[in-house]
Amino acid sequence: MDRIETIGKVKLNLSCYSGEDLYSDGDAVENHILDIVKCGSGWDYCHPDYASWPVLYHLTRQRENICLPMELRPGDEVLEIGAGMGAVTGGVAPFVRKVDCIELSKRRSLVNAYRHRELDNIEIFVGNYKDIRLDRQYDVVTLIGVLEYACYYVGGEHPYEDFLKKISGNLKEGGRLYIAIENKLGMKYFAGCHEDHLGRPFAGIEGYKTGDHVRTFSRSELISLLERTGYKAERFFYPFPDYKLPTSILGEEAVENGEIDYPEFHNYDLDVLSLFSQNRAFAGLKGTKERAIFANSFLVEAVKGAEGFQRSSEPVYIKCSDERTRNFAITTTIERRGEEKRVVKEAVWPEGSGHLRNVCAYASLLRGAYPEVLPCPAHMEGDRLVFRFLKGRSLLERLADTVVRGDKGGAAKLLLLQKKLLKGNGENETEFAATPEFAAWFGPAEAYEGQKAFKVSNFDGTAGNIFFDGEQAFFIDYEWVFDFPLPQDLLLYHCLRDAYYHLEGLEELLPLGELLQIAGIRTPQKILQKSYEAFFGHVVSDEKGESFAIAKHSALKKHYGVRGPAPEAGTAEEAWRASGEAIKALNSKIDRLNQELLSQKKKYAELDEAWFRRWDEVRTEAAAVRGVREDLGRQLSHLTEAYHLMEKDRDIWKANFETVTGARSYKAMEKMRKVLTGK
Repeated sequence: MDRIETIGKVKLNLSCYSGEDLYSDGDAVENHILDIVKCGSGWDYCHPDYASWPVLYHLTRQRENICLPMELRPGDEVLEIGAGMGAVTGGVAPFVRKVDCIELSKRRSLVNAYRHRELDNIEIFVGNYKDIRLDRQYDVVTLIGVLEYACYYVGGEHPYEDFLKKISGNLKEGGRLYIAIENKLGMKYFAGCHEDHLGRPFAGIEGYKTGDHVRTFSRSELISLLERTGYKAERFFYPFPDYKLPTSILGEEAVENGEIDYPEFHNYDLDVLSLFSQNRAFAGLKGTKERAIFANSFLVEAVKGAEGFQRSSEPVYIKCSDERTRNFAITTTIERRGEEKRVVKEAVWPEGSGHLRNVCAYASLLRGAYPEVLPCPAHMEGDRLVFRFLKGRSLLERLADTVVRGDKGGAAKLLLLQKKLLKGNGENETEFAATPEFAAWFGPAEAYEGQKAFKVSNFDGTAGNIFFDGEQAFFIDYEWVFDFPLPQDLLLYHCLRDAYYHLEGLEELLPLGELLQIAGIRTPQKILQKSYEAFFGHVVSDEKGESFAIAKHSALKKHYGVRGPAPEAGTAEEAWRASGEAIKALNSKIDRLNQELLSQKKKYAELDEAWFRRWDEVRTEAAAVRGVREDLGRQLSHLTEAYHLMEKDRDIWKANFETVTGARSYKAMEKMRKVLTGK
């Protein structure tokens, strides 16, 4: 007999529940999460307890990003196996006709039900999948972080094959199966991260042991596993840093050449031993198929049967700018429809629709202020902002070429071109005077009084957002356009400096300080940086001071003490400077020895001249001096060898220091540290 409970509009089916929850993150934390979702709304953006990793992980809306590439249709019926606390349920249910969830834990099912109690198309079956009899076949089945646990669902000698075969019985012919899972050959594991489920470094790389009841797969192993069980792996998507909290998702078309750049703090539950920079490793593989092989995790779209299905659109690249406030959080998708591509921006929260409409209106302001740079054509389709896809190259890509060539002059020329484009026409210039709008966005204005300013400014005019189609320049993105006076130095500082976040090696080729001098930016960097940090804080923190970005950062840092770039930079800098001091001491000692050696050589020469005159007198003394000289020569040889070793050691540490401090992850964390501490 069915045992049904209702939470709001959600059905909780307990017919197959054993009466015991077989796994948990702990009673205290799970009961606390249940209390949070019972007590109203707003927690899904930024709850005060997000500084606790389990609360953040189970409740953050960022978990839903993994659903963005899925083809979900209004008439679809979806089976979600291993629904947990509903982290993914909310990313599916609003877009389909019905969602049936299966979850072993009643408490976790209650969390799912309470957080989605306003939706009337969800039923949650509590129990083991193998014991639950479902009376239908589904259009879509999702396994998000579940396939690796197949042993616990079905057991047997071939649990992964048997699990997928059983699922096939609940999936319509031509239906879609979505699997999100870690890649056992993920770059993060080679870099030292522990295997997510077993807590051992290199567990998947070296091969799982017989007693390991959880396992992940490489790309080719997943394809083979799906083929053996009656599915076709239709396409792979590559979420970064991984599928748990993805901030970007690349399709097959983009993974080889797209930008892969993420904070390397994503081994959430254990400390990270950083053997190398994952971002630099992926940059070194740009243009190769190996990027797909070493991606940290996968979202696989598989189809039951061999026919496949026709998608309405193909996601090429998805970027989630969802660590902003609710007013500004958006996702940006490059999608393909047939032979055409377009760029679509959507608000994450209802409050963000006004921001997108403002962006659409900014185009007319830009056309008047920047006659040499056209705003990329855009229009609203309902609540979606749609841009034309441009096929040219960005100024940032051109700049990257100069870094590869070591062309300092070429880099300076391109950055000065960017400055010229951003200055616009002469009629756009004015004298800066403080306004309430400037203070709201950028803080104190006194340091800029009387400076040259722009009447209209595109604060989004970074090198990555300036595209060239032939010789015509375009702004491909213009979210941050201001129609109040903005100091020229502030706009140019931010837009020129942005390239240094993206291009490791640019600082070495053309130091930022030198560029600022060439560009004629005279305002002290400290003042400019404070103003930028005020802008950044306005984007990521709401009027109550709540910020998902800051909460997430706090949870990762506080809970795990992950050894990140800042401590590494300090260690590298300390060792580099210590080796430099040691080299100075060695240099001083070698100088003294050289002077003593020269003195002994001179004395030896003087003795040599008198050799024939005073043979008997000088023979003993000459032998002694020769011995001293030879001994000094040996000492000098040993010290010189030590000197070269120390010099090499210093250069290694210096390179480590520059690598760490030059990485975007370090710069992003430094930016966040300054926002948090005000220093």
